[in-house]
Amino acid sequence: MLNGPRFLKHDGGLTLIEVLAAIVILGVALSGIAKLFAMTAEQNRFGEEQQWASSIAQSEIAKMGTSGVTAFLNQQQPDVVKNGTTFHTVIHQVQPLPAWARTSGLQSSNGPNLVDVEVDVSWATSFHGVKKNHQVTYTQLFSQ
Repeated sequence: MLNGPRFLKHDGGLTLIEVLAAIVILGVALSGIAKLFAMTAEQNRFGEEQQWASSIAQSEIAKMGTSGVTAFLNQQQPDVVKNGTTFHTVIHQVQPLPAWARTSGLQSSNGPNLVDVEVDVSWATSFHGVKKNHQVTYTQLFSQ
C-alpha cells in the first residue's frame, strides 16, 4: 500500500536548504547582538569619560576655592590622561557677570568683587573611524 509519492516523505533528517536557512538566520541574529554589545561598550566608555571630565572640572573649582581664583585664570592647565584619553582643561573668566549676580546686590561698590569662572574640560573619542569631540563645562561664582 502506497501512502503517497516517495519524494514527499521525510525520514527525520534536515535537508541542506533547511540547514543553510538556519545558518543565515542565526548569522543575522548574532550580528545584531554583536552590534548591540559594541554600542553598549561605546556608551559605557563615554559615560566613564564624562565622569572623569566632571571630576577634573570639580577638582579645579575646589582648588580655586582654597587657593584663590587669580592663580588659575589665564594659566595653561596640564592635560590629564586617563585610560588613553587626553582631557584638556581651560579655565577662564566669564565677562560680564550673569545678570542675576549684577542685580542681586551681591556685587556692590564696598562688597566683595565677584568673579564668574568657567572650567571647560574637552576630549576626543573615535569609534569605528568616526571622531567625536566632547566637552563638560562647569561655572562657579567666586568672591575675591
